[in-house]
Amino acid sequence: MTITVDILKAIAPGSKKTNYKHLPGLALWMNHWFPAFKIDSIGEVRHFLSQGAHETDSFNALEEYASGNAYDTRIDLGNTPQIDGDGARLKGRGIFMTTGAFNYKKATLEWNERFPEEERDFFTNPDLLEEPEYAVWSACLYWDQRGLDVVASMPDSSRIWVKKLNRYLFPIEYITWRINGGFNHFKERKAFYERAKNIIK
Repeated sequence: MTITVDILKAIAPGSKKTNYKHLPGLALWMNHWFPAFKIDSIGEVRHFLSQGAHETDSFNALEEYASGNAYDTRIDLGNTPQIDGDGARLKGRGIFMTTGAFNYKKATLEWNERFPEEERDFFTNPDLLEEPEYAVWSACLYWDQRGLDVVASMPDSSRIWVKKLNRYLFPIEYITWRINGGFNHFKERKAFYERAKNIIK
């Protein structure tokens, strides 16, 4: 399956805000990284693109709009307990908004283990995750490490028991929870997904 600019525009019509400046690069690198991470079923592509469309405000932003100051003392993200600016420096970037010291360092470690001849340091140079190549790669890594391929390939009516939440979730709910950490803007995410279902068949 080939991802095109027209597919991204159709799933995220709000992307016209930027005159589609990110879309050619995102489409190019999706076609590169999706096969590498075996993101190849129709369900996977639908869920990945719809969640990505929401996280990036219709592919308009590969950097979180918020200042990031709220993360400044988030030790659960690996940031220091002091107010020292690491929250803003390591705020969300990429398609799934990699956030915090732990995640930037983890992305760095993963990249350098896979591509030792092309070392990158996302922790020292966090702006790299705003480049389409790494924005897509980091999201594919996140997707792969959380086993979202299995859930995304299930029928929409499937139910997944989540012990931590003590409840069953539909696939779109489960994927939203794993990407967002909750169910923020679920209605909007579902709207992106319904468009993706109509376009990717």
